[in-house]
Amino acid sequence: GESRFVGGHFTYPGQARPIREGGDLTIPAGSSLAIVGQNGAGKTTIAKLLCRLHDPQQGRIEVDGVDLRDLPVEAWRARLAAVFQDFIRFELSLRDNVLPLSPSSTALDDAAIQAALADAGVADRLTLDTVRARGYEGGTDLSGGQWQRVALARALCGVRAGAGLVLLDEPTAQLDVRGELEIFGRVLAATRNVTTVLVSHRFSTVRQADRICVLEQGRVLELGGGRVVAPLTIVLGRTMDRLGDGITPRLARLRRHAGECREHARGHRRLAQERAAPRPTGSAVRTRRMRTWGR
Repeated sequence: GESRFVGGHFTYPGQARPIREGGDLTIPAGSSLAIVGQNGAGKTTIAKLLCRLHDPQQGRIEVDGVDLRDLPVEAWRARLAAVFQDFIRFELSLRDNVLPLSPSSTALDDAAIQAALADAGVADRLTLDTVRARGYEGGTDLSGGQWQRVALARALCGVRAGAGLVLLDEPTAQLDVRGELEIFGRVLAATRNVTTVLVSHRFSTVRQADRICVLEQGRVLELGGGRVVAPLTIVLGRTMDRLGDGITPRLARLRRHAGECREHARGHRRLAQERAAPRPTGSAVRTRRMRTWGR
């Protein structure tokens, strides 16, 4: 269903500054939302609040108009498929690493597990029965990037088992930009019928999402379509503008880069508008050519 932050003020224990300073944020059912921002902006906190690892001290989180705190924790988490950056690696077979620990997962067969692994980009040569740890007879370990893909396959299996909300908190941090872009494309295609939240610090890899939310100091700074280039340039531009005069040469270069980014964004918008405009056909094309030749 639709998830909505109404306020949602939260401060971690022992910290003076709130990591999330309220503000409304709606995640429509069946859509994909990418959350980007600098370190400490509150991206992971949103994912943790949605998982009910914490509850907001002020405000509330609603799911289809119901306060999340009024729902049983276990019943709510059974509807989630979450992968965090520090995911768990089980010293078990690949099958047991991918199959989610929920009653509904018992209906999933090996074909469903293989399909989830394929959607996550896991190599075909990996067998389901092999223990993924070197301390066991015949066991083999995986690389960091492969383990991240296995964790993503676990979330995709959760979707096949009935999860309606997928939370991915920088699960591809050990992949390069091209690998992350490919994986996010695969994940969004496999989760197009459920609500998906992607958390990343790489703006370029999440532009496939339906909407992008830019966070700054716990607040929603910008919220727009996934193909809009402007949010990133706005963050950089506003940061530079607040510094005022007397900045260092390095920050001066950043300010110039911010201006170049704005011009680049304007060029992208003009190109998108030209592509969206209807193309002339037939006599209109011939008339335009005749006018061109007559000059």
